[in-house]
Amino acid sequence: MSQKILKELNKKEEYVEYQYDLTDQSWKTNLPTVTITKSEQITENPKVSVVIANFNNEPYLKRMMDSLVNQTIGIENIQVLFCDDRSTDNSLEIVLPYTEKYPNIEIYALDKNTGGAHGPRNVGLQYIRGEHLVILDADDWYDEKGLEILSNLLDQSKSDIVFGGIVRNQNGRMELFSPAYVDQESIDRPVSELPYEFYNWMGPQGNMVRTSVVLEKNLHFVDQRVADDVTFFYQILRMSGTISQTKQLTIYLNRDDDNISLSKAVNETFIVSWLRALSYLKENYTLDEAMERFMSRRLEWLTLDFALRWDTAYGMSYESVEKLANYISSYLGELPFDPSKYFESQPQKLAWQYLMSGQYETLVNFVAWHTLAPIDKRAELIDDLYYFVPDNHELPKIEIPVRIKGKTAAITNGNLVVEFNLYTHERFNRVEIRNNDKPFERITVNAEKVSDNRYQIIVTSEDYAKLSDGINKFFVILNDYDEHMIAIGDLQQYVTRENVLADFEGVAAINAINAIRAIIKPFAGLQSGTFVAFNSQFDKNGGITVNTSKSKEIPKNVFYHSTREIPKGAKKLSISELSDTYHFSTGIYSAAQTIITFHDAQLKYKRDEIKKGDKFKIFAVEFRKDGSISLFTEFGFIEANQDVYTKLKQTKVTIAKTVYSYAKPDFDVNERGRKLSPGSIVEAVDLAFSEDDRPRYLLQDGSYITEKPEFVILATKKIRKPTAKSKLKRRIKRILED
Repeated sequence: MSQKILKELNKKEEYVEYQYDLTDQSWKTNLPTVTITKSEQITENPKVSVVIANFNNEPYLKRMMDSLVNQTIGIENIQVLFCDDRSTDNSLEIVLPYTEKYPNIEIYALDKNTGGAHGPRNVGLQYIRGEHLVILDADDWYDEKGLEILSNLLDQSKSDIVFGGIVRNQNGRMELFSPAYVDQESIDRPVSELPYEFYNWMGPQGNMVRTSVVLEKNLHFVDQRVADDVTFFYQILRMSGTISQTKQLTIYLNRDDDNISLSKAVNETFIVSWLRALSYLKENYTLDEAMERFMSRRLEWLTLDFALRWDTAYGMSYESVEKLANYISSYLGELPFDPSKYFESQPQKLAWQYLMSGQYETLVNFVAWHTLAPIDKRAELIDDLYYFVPDNHELPKIEIPVRIKGKTAAITNGNLVVEFNLYTHERFNRVEIRNNDKPFERITVNAEKVSDNRYQIIVTSEDYAKLSDGINKFFVILNDYDEHMIAIGDLQQYVTRENVLADFEGVAAINAINAIRAIIKPFAGLQSGTFVAFNSQFDKNGGITVNTSKSKEIPKNVFYHSTREIPKGAKKLSISELSDTYHFSTGIYSAAQTIITFHDAQLKYKRDEIKKGDKFKIFAVEFRKDGSISLFTEFGFIEANQDVYTKLKQTKVTIAKTVYSYAKPDFDVNERGRKLSPGSIVEAVDLAFSEDDRPRYLLQDGSYITEKPEFVILATKKIRKPTAKSKLKRRIKRILED
């Protein structure tokens, strides 16, 4: 009996072994025992149950748990089931305090590790009481309205599963994920209408299901490390027959260092597990066009994105390619449709055809060439489209799906007009502008073709006013879901810090200011230590004009020097809340006790001390990584703490060298005031700053003099200066600490 036939006969045994059978309850009895810890107050009939599988996710748990207890639906309406798979880090120590502070937190500590997320997820399923259910990965987190949005959508529909928006966070970079989930607002949309791109993702993120269908159908997660979640949710999708969708953001998907960990996980077991899942679904659900789309996308993803790669544990060789083809044949048999007809690009179609026709040597040679970096391949423009052309004439030239390069920018009729060249085989759809930190905050702008390969984007002042604060990137949408950014190209010549057009890591973007910022130095009548709302417009030269909420125009260089972005964690606070949280002001101070100074704003490297009673000046403030603030003085950075210093309303300063007073902090030699000779003593009441960021003393009579210590001495005890020996010791210490 051939190996292929043997594999076919053993599939049913594998379905039993890996607990696929929905009529079998043994998956419940095969789970480890658990130790349970709960909040004192527990809601018997919560609206939403949240099952969290955890193993060693300590760094992410506070963010995840905080997102749950702060949901707008209310923690009193949520059942949180934290299922820990015998973690070896401090995961439980992070979560346990939530049971004391909040209601409805339930911890299920497994007494034995199960080797995958399926185990703790199945433990959680045995204790769910909510009307609705979500499965949450421990390193992901919900938008504060996420559960309420999805729960309301389920209530409004007859579907058993609903979908919402996902933002992917990869090492701190935010991007819109799985756009087909949010392509429309829909209620009870037939599964038969879902596009091929919908199946790019089918994990636990961005969906919610009815608990009743899970319990009634004995749905659970199959006993394998991969494909368990997709199998679970696809079955609910097919049982429901319809889905409902919202365009609103619901969840953040964390994928830090995703590529490294995933490449190690792609081995023979990974591939077989996926094929086993696809085989089971193919045999147990109608093989209609919806199933074809789903299976084709999974096969494209499995074989071409993972199996046919050099950097995975599975490896790439003639033998591994042949083995892959045999596995596909053994598990899926002869498919009654051609999956490659759904594939999105020429290389993927070719690779599948080589694999299925047994042209393994050609396939390996093709993948070896195709996976070279673009710079290592020859590109040619043929009939207004670009192709990669191999030196091996036995291999076909490959169309470069998209090539986009910025060309010109101008302000025309009060609009920002940006032109780019587009070379593509695909259908041009539209252009969106998305905020770099908030990709769900996006607008569609007018864009049109102006010549063969030249396109024009028109950004009106009304469009610009809608943009969120910071960098906003252009996205060219081809077909329905294919997204590409515009290479900066010739647009680089229009980019400066003070212009509306920006270069963000080589792609074209727009600068916008539309946020509350901290005033760290007084300017234009704005006092340090206050918080002011700013917005921007673009002028006729393409520059940015900065205004306050009272339409007061601010010089751009002064704005950048004298304001700071507030910490991300504080951006939801109002101006009054910010003022209550942060206290600082530039000026002249006296130390109420000894103050340690540091070389850096993060207060890592000690510098010296300011003794009790000494006077010093605070020039500026810097926000630290943890959201707290450091103050910059002439002796280095200090920690902001109002208990250790007092602001002086006036103090004497001594003139060391001849200086002149001026009526304004921006000195003009033609407008000198009185002459102050060495030895003179005057009363200073505060610090002020010129437009080019130079500090000045504001005197009692309203005039200004320089603050430079070589010209003006602040009456204070002398700060002990470090010796050469002490400097050397500190330098060695810093090197060792790093």
